[in-house]
Amino acid sequence: MSTFIKDFIEKEKLSRRNFLLASAYGVSGAAAMRMFGPSPVMAATYDDPTIAWSYRNRTNPYWNEIVTGGEAFVESLGKPEDAMVHLINEGSSEKSLGDVKSLLAKTGGELALAIDTNDAPNCRPIVEAVSEAGGYVSTIWNKTDDLHPRTSATTTSAT
Repeated sequence: MSTFIKDFIEKEKLSRRNFLLASAYGVSGAAAMRMFGPSPVMAATYDDPTIAWSYRNRTNPYWNEIVTGGEAFVESLGKPEDAMVHLINEGSSEKSLGDVKSLLAKTGGELALAIDTNDAPNCRPIVEAVSEAGGYVSTIWNKTDDLHPRTSATTTSAT
């Protein structure tokens, strides 16, 4: 047997072994997460959760790139790019909170939300509203000092 074939077979054995190890780690990790209650990953347990981004606007190249990444994520789930709901708040905390509460009412809480809350005091009411409705939220940039990622039987927030 040629060296090329032997090398190929050895590489495939390693790949298979790594695949099996990674699978075992993944299953173990999923089981461990399940033991500790809901997590943002479990948002996928909804039949078809609404995925939304709340941000200032797309005129800033920074936000345009971030939102483009969100759209790519939605497409990776097999959904069209426009399946992601855009909550454009133009930097208004009041509009941001109002839009989130409206979307929660519309979706019945089946929501996975990424949000820039614009300022730290606005973070708490948004996280609490989403958590109380049974949705999942990830905040970026702003949060109050005493608001930390947590997981319990009824609430999940990530900052």
